[in-house]
Amino acid sequence: MLKDTLPKVYLLAGLALSPAEFSNQLNSELYELRTVPTVEYSVGQVYLSSEKSSLNQKNMDCLAKNIYFESAHQTVARLSIAQVTMNRLASGKWGDSVCSVVMAKSQFSWTHLTDHKVSDKNRWQASVDAAKAYLDGARVKGLENVMYYHVDYIPLRVWAKKMKIVLRDGGHLFFAN
Repeated sequence: MLKDTLPKVYLLAGLALSPAEFSNQLNSELYELRTVPTVEYSVGQVYLSSEKSSLNQKNMDCLAKNIYFESAHQTVARLSIAQVTMNRLASGKWGDSVCSVVMAKSQFSWTHLTDHKVSDKNRWQASVDAAKAYLDGARVKGLENVMYYHVDYIPLRVWAKKMKIVLRDGGHLFFAN
């Protein structure tokens, strides 16, 4: 369970807002107020699991690319994205390799781009490091069974509106299955 002292965000028409931003919108009764726990990487939110794994180079590259393109410049969300990707692999629903999970039809928006080139070497190395950390057992508390997330700066898709948000991390909302 996340600490009560973590900052809260409010969902307003599918957008995550700070309490101050939300207070400006209170005049309308059309919006539902829900608080969402926010994770910041610190002791207690990321833990070391005894579950360690390894990947061949091709699948390691697919995991790192998914982290790289999905997290953009958000350093906080990298480990969470790795965890959700690997949760999907464990489920078997999206494929039997990391690459098949990442490239599954209509699952990760960056895969629709024609250019999958890595242009920022520092961000790439951080993505590789996040993938390695996951494989070495690093996990984000609360995401153990989560298989879906959505960025918080665009309106939620239909599927996301039907699910319960369990965590907000680095500009991403994570949903319980």
